[in-house]
Amino acid sequence: MERFPQGDIVSGSRFLSLGRRYYVKVVKDDSIKKAKVVFNHSKFTIYVNPELLNNADEIIINFDAVKLPFAQIDYIVVHELCHIRHKDHSKEAYQGLAKFISDWKTLDERLCGMR
Repeated sequence: MERFPQGDIVSGSRFLSLGRRYYVKVVKDDSIKKAKVVFNHSKFTIYVNPELLNNADEIIINFDAVKLPFAQIDYIVVHELCHIRHKDHSKEAYQGLAKFISDWKTLDERLCGMR
């Protein structure tokens, strides 16, 4: 299994997912209300508003996560985005997660089984 070095995800980064290398583009725009990730079969585009993030709101995802099925990747990204509002694993944090991913419990169990 090929591993990529750890580091910041910035425009121009490339990583391996499902046997292919994908280009990453980070778009920083002050008008963006919520962070989002768009995948178009050749690249991931990450839209963020730098003024909404601070050091405590950084999202760090292990590079190996991109090798997971898309549903698992979606779960991880949304889970981490929920931590911007809820800094813990409280009932409120999981209620927020459930608004976007109704089967989050199943995905979480699958993810825990992969460790």
